[in-house]
Amino acid sequence: EQEIKRLLVEAGMETSGNFNEPADHLAIYLELLSHLHFSLGEGTVPARRIDSLRQKTLTALWQWLPEFVVRCRQYDSFGFYAALSQLLLVLVESDHQNR
Repeated sequence: EQEIKRLLVEAGMETSGNFNEPADHLAIYLELLSHLHFSLGEGTVPARRIDSLRQKTLTALWQWLPEFVVRCRQYDSFGFYAALSQLLLVLVESDHQNR
């Protein structure tokens, strides 16, 4: 949880007090990655810094995402979250290999 908080601060972001989930909730990682992607188009932050933050975020996500996918498959009888988590894993894995 501390790693994502540090990454958020580095990106000029923070979680809202109204968000009742832990700071390392999957939605926070995805929001940070989205923010970084759109920041590239604004040109206010050097692309190298954005890419560095993006890589750190993906690395932090990669540390627990595979186990999360296994648990989703194990406990999601309907299959919706299992499929979404598997798709996210493939996307992160693809990005990880293309570094």
